Amino acid sequence: MALHHKILAQACCPLRFLKSIGERVGRHPSDCLRVLLYHDIAPWELDQFRDQLSKLSKSWRFVTPKEFENMMEGREAICGRI
Repeated sequence: MALHHKILAQACCPLRFLKSIGERVGRHPSDCLRVLLYHDIAPWELDQFRDQLSKLSKSWRFVTPKEFENMMEGREAICGRI
């Protein structure tokens, strides 16, 4: 396993723990973005993919590449979480 994969694997549990604490105390800032990447979705996984996007869209607002660029360059307020 590559070194960066090992580092990410070790960081995963502490980050999940901190996230769960933030959620329990009601911390849900709207001024944050998450970048979601999917690669090579198999035809038999399309229903699962659709379900995941549907679930995510209840808490997150999907933005266009242009909106993302504007947010990153400060021309538009960051607004990702609903």
